[in-house]
Amino acid sequence: GGDDMSISFFIKNLNNKESITPAKVLEIGEAISQYNLDESDENIEEFLNEKLENFECILLGEEGRSARGFELSYSDENRYYGIRVFTPCSIGDWEVVFEFIEKLGKFLENNNLVNEHGEEYTLATIRNYPYIEDIEYGIKSIEENLKEKGSEISKLYGIYRPISFNNELLESIKNSENPVETFSNFITKTQYIDAYSARQRFYKNNNNEIFGMYTLTETVRTILPFKPSVEYENFGIVKNEDVKFWRLVFVIIDGNPDDENSYKMLGDIDYFKFIENLPKDKYSFIDGEYMVVESLEKEEIERLYNLLVE
Repeated sequence: GGDDMSISFFIKNLNNKESITPAKVLEIGEAISQYNLDESDENIEEFLNEKLENFECILLGEEGRSARGFELSYSDENRYYGIRVFTPCSIGDWEVVFEFIEKLGKFLENNNLVNEHGEEYTLATIRNYPYIEDIEYGIKSIEENLKEKGSEISKLYGIYRPISFNNELLESIKNSENPVETFSNFITKTQYIDAYSARQRFYKNNNNEIFGMYTLTETVRTILPFKPSVEYENFGIVKNEDVKFWRLVFVIIDGNPDDENSYKMLGDIDYFKFIENLPKDKYSFIDGEYMVVESLEKEEIERLYNLLVE
C-alpha cells in the first residue's frame, strides 16, 4: 500500500511439484504465520487448502519477529515462487525471509534463486544480499518522501497496523547510535502493542455530508490517530477531502463485560475536542501519528462526554 517499495526474489519450481497451498507453506515455514485471514474467519479452512496460484499473493511473517512481513506468490505460467520483501523493513523481517527462502528451496530441491534485478544467489549465499544498505536506503527515502510532498506524515504498512513517520521521529532515528537497529526495533514495537486498533467507519448525515467515526469503549486500551485521515484500506470508499468532520463514540459497559448486550452507546462527540480534553497522562504517542489511549473507567468517560456533548 501507499508508496511502498519492495524487492522480489524468485525461486523456480524445478521438479514440477504441484503448486502448494497456504497450509503447506505454513508447514514448510515452521514458525511462519499467515496474515490474510483471522483464525476465526469462517473461510480459513478453504483459504488454507486452496492452491497458492489462485491467490494474487499471501502475506506471511513470524509472530513477534516480523514488522512488515513478506508476500509469497506462485506463477503457474513461469513456474516460480515469488517472495516480495517490503522495503524498508526490519532486520528481523529480513532474517525471517532468509530462513523461509532456505526452507522453501530445500522443499523444492532447488538451490538457486534470482532477484528482480537478475542478481543470482544460492541458498548458501542469499544472506549476502545487502539488506542493511537496503534499510538505510529506505530510511533515506522516507525522509525524501516527507520533504518532497511537504506532508507531515510518511506511512509504511506493517503486518497489523500502519506506521507513520514525521520529521521529528525520523530525525531521532537517524541521530541514534545505530539507525538501522533503532528503525528496526521501532517499527517492530508498533506492531505488537497490547491494545485494540480502533477502526474508522464512515456515515452520511441528513445534509448528505460524509463524516468519519471512531469508537472508544470503557476499559479497552485503544490505538487512535492524533489527527484522523482516511486509512489506506478505505481509499476506495471515500476521499480525505470529502470527510466533513470526525466523531468519537463512547461505549460503556452496563453489566457483564462478557455479554455483548452489556455494551451501550453513551453518545458521540467531536473527535478533536476529545483529543484536546484527554488528560495528558492517559495517552502516549506510538509513532508520528497514532497514540495509545489508556483504558478509561466509566466515570472518566462520562465526565469527558458531559464536558463535550453539544
